[in-house]
Amino acid sequence: MRSVIGIAVIILLAGCSKPSSPNENGKAEAAASDSFPQKGNYHVVHDLMQGSENKREEFDLWLDVSDRGKFVGQLAKDDGTNCRDKDVAIGGGSFSVHMTCDAPDGDIHNIGIDRRGTYSADSIDATAETVLWGTPMRESYSYRLKAN
Repeated sequence: MRSVIGIAVIILLAGCSKPSSPNENGKAEAAASDSFPQKGNYHVVHDLMQGSENKREEFDLWLDVSDRGKFVGQLAKDDGTNCRDKDVAIGGGSFSVHMTCDAPDGDIHNIGIDRRGTYSADSIDATAETVLWGTPMRESYSYRLKAN
């Protein structure tokens, strides 16, 4: 069961490596007035909910997502999985990502992953959801810029 949880966590965190251009799939629209989160040291709270199990971890992370390309790259980064059919929408302080991924070891295929959330100049809140073998999984991340 632990290996299944580990694979599922990797899949939820995984994305596709190619950042979207503003017009890819007609979904990601350029928003000139968007203020992407500034680069800096963020305190991150990560919650993983799988069935009746809940886990929380907290850590600090240096992050630079200060422009559209960097932000999309972080949202849809590849953590060793094969993802495709990526659909990204960003603008007005919110985002959504849908993609289909395979497990890093190739044993599990065609897992639908949905990410959505909000952002501002000093924060990001994101949620990822999927269903793996009939078990819903949900992860949430809260990023808060730390004062220098």
